[in-house]
Amino acid sequence: MAFNTVPYPGDDNIATGPRTEYGMVASKFKGVRWQDWKENPSQFLGESPYSALFWMTDLAFHYYLPLFMIQALLDYKNANILPESIFISFLEPANGTVQRLIKSHWGQRLDDYLSGTAAQRNRVNARYKMMTREQLQSILDFMKFVKQRYGHDYGWSNEIDRITNKLEALMNS
Repeated sequence: MAFNTVPYPGDDNIATGPRTEYGMVASKFKGVRWQDWKENPSQFLGESPYSALFWMTDLAFHYYLPLFMIQALLDYKNANILPESIFISFLEPANGTVQRLIKSHWGQRLDDYLSGTAAQRNRVNARYKMMTREQLQSILDFMKFVKQRYGHDYGWSNEIDRITNKLEALMNS
């Protein structure tokens, strides 16, 4: 599997920051290996916040992303807004689109994530750069599948296309 060699980020490098959400995410995922889920990732994750990906360090995001993608695919009905969290994690700012989408779903709680378009662009690009070609392909396959299968659930078609175009460009470079 594409993400099997990604190392655990360490207990102190899961989520760091002053907001309550950072602490919640850090304590929820401390010592948790993403490969340990069994039959149902939703049961494994329990009451994990669906916005957890926003609060994670880049290393933790890289490590836990496959678990969130698996949950969104295997238990879509209970995945809630998880697919959207994954989409947003890969969106670069463009004309305020990302900010509007995030604020419409999570309000002001993600101000740290939206600390400015340059900061957000840098964070997204750093996450892309961490990925291997095989990992980028897995993410691309995930995005295409979700759009094809569940695209009617989201008004995000253009944004998903932007992500898939970026992934394809990275893979062809």
